[in-house]
Amino acid sequence: MAVAVGIAEGVGEVLPYRRIGVVAVGVGRVAVAIIILRGIGLRRIGDLLRYGLRLHREAIDEVTLREEWDFTRSYLDLEALRLGDRLRLRMEADDGAMDCLVPAFVLQPLVENAIRHAVAPRARGGTLEVEARRNGGVLRLIVADDGPGLKAARADGGQGLGLQLLKDRLQALYAGAARLHLPTGQEGLRAELELPVRAGNGGLG
Repeated sequence: MAVAVGIAEGVGEVLPYRRIGVVAVGVGRVAVAIIILRGIGLRRIGDLLRYGLRLHREAIDEVTLREEWDFTRSYLDLEALRLGDRLRLRMEADDGAMDCLVPAFVLQPLVENAIRHAVAPRARGGTLEVEARRNGGVLRLIVADDGPGLKAARADGGQGLGLQLLKDRLQALYAGAARLHLPTGQEGLRAELELPVRAGNGGLG
């Protein structure tokens, strides 16, 4: 357990600045829970660290959705080690969406929020769906769960720092051309993020 705690603390040390720090908290929490279970946990944590460090060193604000998708998948692999079959996951993306540029760390805070409120607290777990759709000049990212919904998440502090930082970054990068929508009046929580399409080979390369 000392090794696990050390790695969790290390995540915060090597990812020091604000937008990565929020991700580091989630990754570190998962690290403590699963790192002693399987070797795959170490590999996935290594993947997350390398991604974050490179973004930090090269001051990269946008990556391709493919890169962000792989990063989020690595994070979810760690959560699957912790939660087992309580986490039921579906990830689906249009081929044409994968080369679009998106803000770095745009999906992980939404995914972590869903796991925190819709999956981890419930004995039966929950279902998490992540989608990426490109429609003309709009890229739509969707993170949906079957948990208690927005009202319950807010009561539990669910509208926290991660989502607020995401909203601030969208405003800084897109000047009002992007939006994060959290529909109400339905079961579960559905976060819909709409971004203007910026295609390219960019990102980490």
